[in-house]
Amino acid sequence: MQPAEGTHILFLDNDGILFSEPAQKLFHLNTMATFIWCLLEEGKERPAIVTNLQSTFALSKFDATRYLEQTQGLFQTLGVLKGFEPAPTIEEATTTETPALMAYGDD
Repeated sequence: MQPAEGTHILFLDNDGILFSEPAQKLFHLNTMATFIWCLLEEGKERPAIVTNLQSTFALSKFDATRYLEQTQGLFQTLGVLKGFEPAPTIEEATTTETPALMAYGDD
C-alpha cells in the first residue's frame, strides 16, 4: 500500500487535508486516517502500521487492523493509493492539439 503519485498531505490547524494533484481534489481526513497516511508516506508496511496504531491510540490488534482495513478501503475508493488511481477520462486521454496547417501554392 503506497500513496499514488501526485498525492500530498497538508496540515491546516489540527486537520489533515489530502490533495490529489492529478484529480485536483481535496479530502479532509480524520485523525486516524491522517496518522495512517503519514505512516504510508514513511514507507511503513501493514504490520508496522498496525503496531503504531496500537501503541499510539491504545487499540487492540483486532481494532487496529480493522481501522487500517477501513481506511485502506477509503483511500482506494478515493483513488489516492498507487494502483487505484482513477482512469483518465476520454478528454484527458485524447490529444486536443490542433494539427498544423500547411499552405499550398496556387498551382
